[in-house]
Amino acid sequence: PRGRGLGDLYLGARGVLYGTREDVFQLAAQAILTANTASASKPRQNYLGEPNASPNIGGWFELLGTFNAGSYVRIPLNVGYKTSFQQDVPSLEIGNQLTFAAAVQVLLGQERFMITMEAFGRTAADARTGFGGRQETPVELLGGFKYLNPKGFTIGMAGTGGVTSGYGNPDWRLIGMLAYTMPAKSKAVPVDTDGDGFPEPDPDRDGDGVIDRLDSCPDEPGPAENQGCPEEQQLVIEESRIEILEKIYFDLDSAALQRRSYAVLDNVAEVLNVHPEILLVRVEGHTDSTGSAGYNMRLSQRRVDSVVRYLVEQGGVSEDRLVAEGFGETRPLVPNARTKAELARNRRVEFQIAEGEPEEPEDTPGDP
Repeated sequence: PRGRGLGDLYLGARGVLYGTREDVFQLAAQAILTANTASASKPRQNYLGEPNASPNIGGWFELLGTFNAGSYVRIPLNVGYKTSFQQDVPSLEIGNQLTFAAAVQVLLGQERFMITMEAFGRTAADARTGFGGRQETPVELLGGFKYLNPKGFTIGMAGTGGVTSGYGNPDWRLIGMLAYTMPAKSKAVPVDTDGDGFPEPDPDRDGDGVIDRLDSCPDEPGPAENQGCPEEQQLVIEESRIEILEKIYFDLDSAALQRRSYAVLDNVAEVLNVHPEILLVRVEGHTDSTGSAGYNMRLSQRRVDSVVRYLVEQGGVSEDRLVAEGFGETRPLVPNARTKAELARNRRVEFQIAEGEPEEPEDTPGDP
């Protein structure tokens, strides 16, 4: 059959059962209500929707698993059960169905582009209606790409083709996608404890003029040029990252930390230990473009693994608050670097605040 048009209307909800994006495996579940908006007009001509009978409502439950094979490759695996009000398609009897899908997704271009290869299909849920039969088991292959805009928009295009003789399988099909993802977490509303209509000023426990959330030593007074500490600091706390003022040095072509970097890492550990509201820090490693891209990616990962190990073993930082990610040469500060100084700028370790933000503890004493 040939045709074009809109498919069925889906309304669903999804929730995470296990894991986070940083884990090797995550498991989620989704429940969907389907309305047969496509079948209402041409149920036997184009197979754009499910051939359900009145009241044209069905249900779909899926388990969604994802394996992270490194930083840039994901392998989703889905299984589901789809309810349908039984209908007869010429020479077939269609009822409830089992659904399945497997894919490989590769992130490119600083995680802004995704290439996807996917196989998906469905079959009858019981032998009476043809479980596993050729005609009752349509399977398609899909290839496509997505552009992931940092502001939350996703634009995608894909093409599919049927690989079995199952009912409704197209010779080919084009699919477009436009999506928007809301930020995962919004900032808290400023507190107004005295009810005067104005948010309270940022607290400064030690009274040194540096507010607590940006103070590397919130309980010890110190000048602003030392980030609120009595002694000179080697880092600055910002809204979304901890900026170190000294480089972290490693042995040549190695993940071994040099002793001259211990002091700045000790400083990072001290700040994390006095700011427990910083829930998760992503330690990012970057190299210059000397050598192959694959080697640089592996080297950057080994180096940030060494940094995290030092912060945990020597600095007493909880391992749950740190995640290491190497980017190799993919995120240079100086593109097309040629000079020694430019290459050196691209070799760096950064500390990004991934969850939580510097703020005052809840038990901060107020004015008497």
